Amino acid sequence: LRKVSCGMQALQDTYHIYPDTVFFPPYNTDLLLPRNELNEEIDSYFRTLDQTVRMLPELTKSRRVIKTVEALQNPPYSPHYTCGCISKMGQYVLMLQLSMLAHAAFRELLGYKTVRELYEDDSIKYLWPQLAIPLWELSERTGIDPTMAYWLYGLNNKRVKNPALPKNPDNFEPFYTFTGSETEKWFLAV
Repeated sequence: LRKVSCGMQALQDTYHIYPDTVFFPPYNTDLLLPRNELNEEIDSYFRTLDQTVRMLPELTKSRRVIKTVEALQNPPYSPHYTCGCISKMGQYVLMLQLSMLAHAAFRELLGYKTVRELYEDDSIKYLWPQLAIPLWELSERTGIDPTMAYWLYGLNNKRVKNPALPKNPDNFEPFYTFTGSETEKWFLAV
């Protein structure tokens, strides 16, 4: 029994499966990112990034995504992403945040209505260095392509509101949305 229990724990740790919430982190995303009280620059970077992604519905409506992305600071120092200071789930949260900002900025810049339109446009596109550098470094660290995968946006972008209640769509809430609409929240819950 002890061997099975240790094996289960190893699988949960490896694949980030939580006993009460399955794939969803049982806590807020800001708890996944490292805090370094001795380095306010790092803490400020993570807080700013998190707040910016949480503001995406307002930024999108007011067409201020690009201006906000351009105002972002580059990460305080690049080895921070690759030194192992950030847990795997923390790296996934950062990839989700950065890729959501990239998608929202490209939509604002290029005016496409659907992702299909974006893929049909084969012109060269340049990603802002504030997004490109950390996305690339996180991609190298995790082995995940530096794009927004569904499992990042869908599976790792919600939490259980009340663990005592059944796990159904009404009991899930996303960490981040593009629009803040009930339709998007329901899509992520399902």
